[in-house]
Amino acid sequence: MGTLISLGSLLFLVAIIWFLSKKFGSPRSKAGVLLLAYQACKESGAPENECHFQMFDTRPLWNSLPKTFLREIATRLRTKENIVNFVIFSERTGILQTNILRSPTTVEFDPEFALGGVAAALVSRANAFSKRSHFQDAKDVLEWVLLLNPRFVHAWSSMAVVASRMNDYQTALYWAEKVLNYLPNLNSDDSWERGYAEFMSPGGSEKAAQLLGEPGGTDTWKQVQQQMEAIRETCSR
Repeated sequence: MGTLISLGSLLFLVAIIWFLSKKFGSPRSKAGVLLLAYQACKESGAPENECHFQMFDTRPLWNSLPKTFLREIATRLRTKENIVNFVIFSERTGILQTNILRSPTTVEFDPEFALGGVAAALVSRANAFSKRSHFQDAKDVLEWVLLLNPRFVHAWSSMAVVASRMNDYQTALYWAEKVLNYLPNLNSDDSWERGYAEFMSPGGSEKAAQLLGEPGGTDTWKQVQQQMEAIRETCSR
């Protein structure tokens, strides 16, 4: 009975704070709503990982996604601060609407592929920040990507570029070397990595084009490698 009352109180509180967030929709107020949901969950005695999940599951639109998918994102982001910033960024930039909300169909047959799609959308945003010289913003987004998918190689290359532009040559060299030594696992649970393993093997150019959605997919990967070699040369001096 006590658990039911706590859950009922949590849902009632979330309904109130959601109404307030609609009325006062600034990033600061949204952060307050998310943290109130977290605090209400903690006060009910739930474990940390459950409270991270509740930050997503008590929020409109997010709570329409499969629970297993939300739990996986919450687990990988690790902290309430990461979740707050990730949610606000995803809603503000439209990634939630244009990318994440389209994930349920892919979650059903391949959760890792769905997470890879989110990672790809975030990398694209990070690269846009980098082009506008907003390097700290780009780095912050890429750090979420590496939590969601630690072996997402395009996050590695983007990290190398951002670090080099921030004159952090040691970090830039670290990520550039990881890209240049990248050997994707053909038996990985991650279908994105399996795809890279296939198109990096002999005769895989057609598969590369299909995976990257453009005829010059193989050439694009070669350009990335050339860029990493340039960063390696610069940062090794």
